[in-house]
Amino acid sequence: MSLGRDVNEVWKEGQLEEIPGVGKAISEKIDELLRTGKLEFLEKLKKEVPPSLADWLRCPDWAQKRWP
Repeated sequence: MSLGRDVNEVWKEGQLEEIPGVGKAISEKIDELLRTGKLEFLEKLKKEVPPSLADWLRCPDWAQKRWP
């Protein structure tokens, strides 16, 4: 899907929630990212989730197994 215009323009006009699928929570995260260049939620996850978890998710059987 293409907006047909730069997301920065949409953001500056306060119209992020007009984008299909973008509600208040996502709009706030986009706003934070465009204002600060960072996303607090992502920074928090980086501290809490060990980088080695990505290696486990690359294991073909591990990532697709459905646990009870």
